[in-house]
Amino acid sequence: MCDNIIHSGSTRRIDNMESFVYPSNVEESKKVAIRAAECIKRNEVFKAVELYTQAIALNPYDFVFHEKKASCFEILGWMDDALHEIDVALYMEPTLDRLLFRKAKVLRRMSKFEESEKVLNSIDENCFDFDALVLKEERQCLIRDAIIHYGFPKELAIVAAQEYNNISNAFAHVMSEELKRLLPKQRSYADVTKENPKDEHHDVETVRRDSISSIEPIYRSDSPICQSAVSHCPIKKKEYEENKCTNLMGYKGLWVGNVSLQCNKEKLAGLVKKYGNPSIHWLQKTTKSCCIFVKFDNEESPTRLIQDLHGKLLPDIAQDPTRPLKFHFDCNQQQLVEKFPKNRLPRTYANGECYFWRTTGCSSKCGKRHVPINAGIDLQQWMNKGKPMQNRQN
Repeated sequence: MCDNIIHSGSTRRIDNMESFVYPSNVEESKKVAIRAAECIKRNEVFKAVELYTQAIALNPYDFVFHEKKASCFEILGWMDDALHEIDVALYMEPTLDRLLFRKAKVLRRMSKFEESEKVLNSIDENCFDFDALVLKEERQCLIRDAIIHYGFPKELAIVAAQEYNNISNAFAHVMSEELKRLLPKQRSYADVTKENPKDEHHDVETVRRDSISSIEPIYRSDSPICQSAVSHCPIKKKEYEENKCTNLMGYKGLWVGNVSLQCNKEKLAGLVKKYGNPSIHWLQKTTKSCCIFVKFDNEESPTRLIQDLHGKLLPDIAQDPTRPLKFHFDCNQQQLVEKFPKNRLPRTYANGECYFWRTTGCSSKCGKRHVPINAGIDLQQWMNKGKPMQNRQN
């Protein structure tokens, strides 16, 4: 090695070679790092990144600088850069538990749940860097986030994270229980309305099921977690995908029934606004209940709303708290002005669904597809033989 290297400086063995840093550079890098830490306290994160970069240039063999720079990237949400800096730090200190813990958290935030779990499993639970409770909490966060990521309600994810200590078992259990509720015994529209003779024609009693509060599908077949969970699930992926709400005609509004007269517009707006930018129009139907029209500016919002709320009991909003709200697709104001064509409704949809099942009702002996959630979903006021209901802006 060069004779002018001062061996009293900072040293670290990298790739079987002893690397040296001048003492002056070591001291200067520490001063720069202190300034960077002060910037973080003042929430000047970009400036802190620049200073840690300078500190690393002065002393590239101090893993703490890379660790601190990674924390800055985490604050900024730049997970790829954070992971890179942590990997550099781990290259220098491959067994340091706090670095492994930070890497697991970053991988979780990147939705790389399998990798995150693998890193967590490599951490010594008896290490002195942090309490074992912290490890447990991070594992629960990992399981919770993974389950939510794959389309399950947050409430179910929290419970599963507390009961199971690995993603695969928690995911398989939640999927199995949820899909059992998603796929009830199929019944025809005619059978259902026969059981409710007092209902008016627009009060379609849909087949009840628990909802999934996510616009994402439950399944992401490219994930090892999903593949593992499906192997434990008694119901096939295809069966669920064929049992979801579809807006085949492109309606941008909804008719909603079983709404209480005591429910105010603000409460309804709070329920539906997360699905888009809706306008709500009231129409009193009887002296005890009413229906409403919820109008969006796109086709996806009403579909997601039905997928989420179909079969869910909402006692603060429903006139009959023992029954869910009722939904039909309908036109928004623009589609009404454009006289959204009635004759576009086909007798059999492109995906094989039955027109009559989705509108006025069909026999259980019909050979076409009868999707439970879509029973009566395309029923329109002009199809009703009774007193027509107006869908107009008030």
